[in-house]
Amino acid sequence: MSTSPPPTRRLGSLDAFRGVTIAGMILVNNPGSWSHVYPPLRHAEWHGCTPTDLIFPFFLFIVGVAMAYSVPRQLERGRPAFWRNTLRRTVWLIGLGLLLNAVMPIAASLRTGDPSLLLSIRLPGVLQRIGLVYLLVCLCVVMVGFGSRIALSIGVLVLTPVAMWLFRPADPFEPAGNLASWIDRLTLPDRMLYHASPTDPEGLLGTLTASVTALIGYEIGRWIRSAPAIGPGLAARLVTIGVAVAGAGWLASSAVPLNKPLWTSSYVLFTAGVACVGLGLCLVWCDLARLPGRRLAALVGRHAITVFVGSGLLARALVLIPAGGAPNLKAWMFDVIAGVGLSAIDASLVFAIGMVSLWTAIAYAMDRAGLVFRV
Repeated sequence: MSTSPPPTRRLGSLDAFRGVTIAGMILVNNPGSWSHVYPPLRHAEWHGCTPTDLIFPFFLFIVGVAMAYSVPRQLERGRPAFWRNTLRRTVWLIGLGLLLNAVMPIAASLRTGDPSLLLSIRLPGVLQRIGLVYLLVCLCVVMVGFGSRIALSIGVLVLTPVAMWLFRPADPFEPAGNLASWIDRLTLPDRMLYHASPTDPEGLLGTLTASVTALIGYEIGRWIRSAPAIGPGLAARLVTIGVAVAGAGWLASSAVPLNKPLWTSSYVLFTAGVACVGLGLCLVWCDLARLPGRRLAALVGRHAITVFVGSGLLARALVLIPAGGAPNLKAWMFDVIAGVGLSAIDASLVFAIGMVSLWTAIAYAMDRAGLVFRV
């Protein structure tokens, strides 16, 4: 999702933060071999939080910050136009997410001649969750005031783990049989859910708590937008707030574990706090010290939706295209990289870095050509 602050004071650090985040997403989603990945580039098996587990909440936090700039501007055009734009953006995000999910089932159906495989297209997904969160946050920020938003956020963060505990007192956060998994299987066809683990990582209950992540970003964005100037004091306060919120999440994890698939309350607080620290550091990098690399990161951030969807489509294409004696083109490319003498895990990392470099170059070329695709 690409939104921008008013032209009077563009928050370059937000574009850069988005760019760094999407570069991280490409890095962790495109190893040369899933059998050879350094541990920090993997998700936690269940409870816990690795650097990889920070990427998705960073996206949602950034969406919230951007909304603090875009929503007031859109509302100036009137409520009907605002809601038309909101629904259009939501539909586009969900549609693009479904497109990414549909590629492999469609390819399998064409290969086998079995049309029933189309019924296994997964409904939840990353872009689908971003679209739903965007819609929920729009409803919240337009329909209720600041105090009510805080009350709603606290209510969600408190009542969600309570409901999970009441549903399964013995072990409310186990991988199978938890409330989130039960809700998904009650409301969505089982064949259209994630099957690599018992709980869909982008399920409905987690989408509700993920909305709080974006709401925190929205309130931080409103605070930055109201600041008289972007200065060192603002950056220091952002980092301080982030450390405090992340610390609260860490303390809460003793009762409610950090868990990305369930998007638990402690995970919301911890990751939003780290995101706040990241934005504060980006303020220093881009808006204050103006250090090298900021413009390249920012242009990747400006083309986030293109890079997200394009990299997802390319990753799927590489495993569908045959290549010589290798199972597919991706495996052949990995073998070529490993053949220069690198270890398997280093070759896998080099492949991922190559994908980041490729999409950075594509974003740069698009920026030079003035091509920007938004939803």
